[in-house]
Amino acid sequence: MTKKKIAALILFVFFITTALFWLEAKYTANHFIYPDQGQYLQIDDMQIFYRQIGKGPDVMFVHGIGASQYIWKDVVEILRENFRLTLIDLPGFGRSSKIKDISYNLDSQTQYLVKIVQNLNLKSTNLVGSSMGGALALWTAKTHPELIDKVVAIGPATNPKLVPFAVYKFPQIAYLLQFFVNRLYVYLSLHKIFSNKSLITSHRIALSLKNQFNNSSSVYTFLKSVELLDDKRLPGELSQLQRPTLLLAGQKDQMVPVEYVKELQKIIPHSQLFIHPDAGHHLMEDDPQWVAHHLVEFFAR
Repeated sequence: MTKKKIAALILFVFFITTALFWLEAKYTANHFIYPDQGQYLQIDDMQIFYRQIGKGPDVMFVHGIGASQYIWKDVVEILRENFRLTLIDLPGFGRSSKIKDISYNLDSQTQYLVKIVQNLNLKSTNLVGSSMGGALALWTAKTHPELIDKVVAIGPATNPKLVPFAVYKFPQIAYLLQFFVNRLYVYLSLHKIFSNKSLITSHRIALSLKNQFNNSSSVYTFLKSVELLDDKRLPGELSQLQRPTLLLAGQKDQMVPVEYVKELQKIIPHSQLFIHPDAGHHLMEDDPQWVAHHLVEFFAR
C-alpha cells in the first residue's frame, strides 16, 4: 500500500470515528433529564434557565465557561435541607439563550447576574462561583456589595495568563470549530478538569456536548465569553472587595494553577484560602463533601 493510500485511510478512519462519536453523543444527551425541572426568567432579550431548591438562607451558584448548573448537582444534594439554593445557566451557556450579537464580557455578565438576583428577590444572597463564574462572583460582590452577603470562588479564573490569545475577537471561527468539537475533544478537556477520572463517563461527555458545543451559536458564545477572562481589571481591582471571601482550590488543578489562587488571596483583603490536596479544577465534583463542609462552615460565621 502506498504512502498516499495509507494517509488517506488514516484520514478516513479519523473522520468516521469523529462522526460516530458526535452522533452517539447527541443521541445520549437527548435522553438526559435534569433531576429537577427548572424554569426560565426573562432578562432583557435573554431567557435565563434556573432552578430553586430547598429552604433557608439564599445561596446562588454560578458555573464556569463551557459548563452549566449541572456541575453543582452533588453539592446541592448535601445543602438542600438547610439553604434555598438558586442554580443558573449563565447567558450563553447551558439552557439559557445563546445570542450572538451581544457582549459576554465581565461588565455584561455582571449586569445579568445583578438583574437575576433582583428579579428573583434574593435578599443578601451568598454567591458561589467556579472558574470563570468565580471571577464573576468576586467582581459582582465588589461592584454590588449591597446585594451579596458572602462570596466563595472555587478555582477562580482571574489571572490574565490564562488567556494567551484573544480568541474572543474572532468568534466567526465557531462555524469551523463546531466540526472539531467531538467526544474525544471533550474527553481530553474533562481529563484536565477532573482529578477523579471515574467522573469522565459517556453521559458526562454527552452532556457537555449538548449544553455548549452542539451548534455554531453555542461555540460562538463560548468564544465570546473568553473576553471576561481577559479583563485587565482582574485580579488587581479585587483589592477593593470588602465582602467576606472564601477561596477554594485544588492542588491538582490543571486549568487554574493553585499558585494563581494563592496570589489572588494576597490581593483580596481578609480572604481565606483552603486547598484540597487531591482535587482538580472542579472541586465540587471531585469532592462535593469537602466543598459542602467549607461552604456550611463559612456561611455560619
